[in-house]
Amino acid sequence: MQGAQTESRFRGIGRYSLSLALAIARQRGEHEIILALNGLFSETIQPVREAFYGVLHQNNILVWDGVGPTRETNPDNRLRREASERLREAFLQAQHPDVILVTSLFEGFGDDAITSIGQFDLQTPTAVILYDLIPLLNPDEHFLASQLQQDYYGRKIASLKQSKLLLAISESARQEALAALQYEPQAVVNISGAFDATFTRVSVTPEQRSALLAKYGLKRPFVFYTGGADARKNLHRLIEAYAGLPKAVRAANQLVLAGRMPEVYIEAF
Repeated sequence: MQGAQTESRFRGIGRYSLSLALAIARQRGEHEIILALNGLFSETIQPVREAFYGVLHQNNILVWDGVGPTRETNPDNRLRREASERLREAFLQAQHPDVILVTSLFEGFGDDAITSIGQFDLQTPTAVILYDLIPLLNPDEHFLASQLQQDYYGRKIASLKQSKLLLAISESARQEALAALQYEPQAVVNISGAFDATFTRVSVTPEQRSALLAKYGLKRPFVFYTGGADARKNLHRLIEAYAGLPKAVRAANQLVLAGRMPEVYIEAF
């Protein structure tokens, strides 16, 4: 469940991880579902537990502890990371699962998430949710300039290749895996993206609308962006393009960036 614990929890991956796990738990039938949480993200454990109230027994939500810090931005963490990878896999294997599902494998570069396949447990079949393979197929200049990121991503790809099944969120992601990773077609399944019941149309009064616009300083018609702030989103050029518009156009229209962004990106913008 680390996809719902790291910074990813503020993005689509976190929503998808949590929503998919909830849907699986609700439709489990006679199957037993166990959720595994990383104890290094202690502040996220209770919110995940609360999300499953009435859906899954709390005894089926387990917490494992690695040896932190492990984030890969600091090469001095290597031994702790490698030990934690084995601790995690041993913990999961000790639950005697028939299958393990990893909701987000590409975690742990800038935080203490631990994900791996085949470092300790070589027997339990593992499935992985596949969102994309962008750094492999279309690396940006920041990725190409960082040997640290390339080494990290290479290890994650090696782990990914140890999985028995990839669950792609789109046909595009499925085709990426078939082309770049040489998976057999039956081992990569498109399960698609979707939205859950939290996404719905709401009616607001004129007063509520005015209060919301005032809260965020929205005084004019606006162009709206929501999503991540990493380099491939190209937000710097979006801002530059907006700044290059005629003054009259900018005076009549606002540019709005919404969502949770790391402070380093906010300062850069």
